[in-house]
Amino acid sequence: MAQRPWLSEFKTMVDAGLQALDDAKSSNDRTKVAQRYMEAFFNLRKDTSSADEAFVKNSLLEVKKFLDGTLTLSPTPRLYCNDKWLDKLSRWDVAYEGDSSKELWENSNPMAIAEVSAYKNRIFLIDEDGDRHELEPYWSEDLDQYLFDDDYKGKTYCSSQSNLGATQEQTTPKTITICPKGFTNPNAPVALGDKEPKGLEIASILPRSATLYHELFHLVLGNKNTPDVTFWRRLGEQQEMQESPDTVDKPRTESRAQRIRRNPETYTWFSVGYWYFLQTKWTTKANQRWTFDTGVAKLVSIP
Repeated sequence: MAQRPWLSEFKTMVDAGLQALDDAKSSNDRTKVAQRYMEAFFNLRKDTSSADEAFVKNSLLEVKKFLDGTLTLSPTPRLYCNDKWLDKLSRWDVAYEGDSSKELWENSNPMAIAEVSAYKNRIFLIDEDGDRHELEPYWSEDLDQYLFDDDYKGKTYCSSQSNLGATQEQTTPKTITICPKGFTNPNAPVALGDKEPKGLEIASILPRSATLYHELFHLVLGNKNTPDVTFWRRLGEQQEMQESPDTVDKPRTESRAQRIRRNPETYTWFSVGYWYFLQTKWTTKANQRWTFDTGVAKLVSIP
């Protein structure tokens, strides 16, 4: 399937995000808008700790270094364009030993996957909210390894219309899966800048490449360091959390503002939104720009 040059779009988006940070600390015609972006998306203000700002900047820089090739991940991650690289199994199927041609036996009896001590804690999982989950085993013939995930109502990850992409670290190497809908999503512009911003929410102008851009933050920074706090097209979630940034939702120990600064979708909105602000092709006057610091396109004048 032929695609637009997504790599160049990733670089453009991460550069726009870094430009916003630089503009916010400068004294130019973009400074005030950049500062509004910083506060709107990351709850970063002039009186915010410099460490919090450095955290956001470093997150963008790490992704930029990966895209530029100056940061490498070893072993090299795999990118799959559907979920067919995984075979869904039952937890009571006989466990494989090393590869699918060898079964695991104990005392002359075959062992079920759920009976293997190394897999029990991966099947019966307690998440950071204290909720218990029972996961199902999936086998990768390509990697000769198990992965444990949700049941998806008897189907697989990409069978859900709401699932576009996922990054996982259970296997070696790490993998990213982009579902077929991620390449053909009718709700997303084919390329960055394909939609004129007037009258649109920021979720409506995210290009198809934004899904993989989002996943790069998981991949480069690690899933544990990048929990999904909000998701694609759910701007209200971000706004609700920003209304009470100092709130700590138990049993978590971080404030809502801190969690937002680790949220890949926040970086995606921030990067794409500021890229739109930097463009002049949708305005009739040189000093007019479209901004998404409120989440909805707004025409502003800059000095």
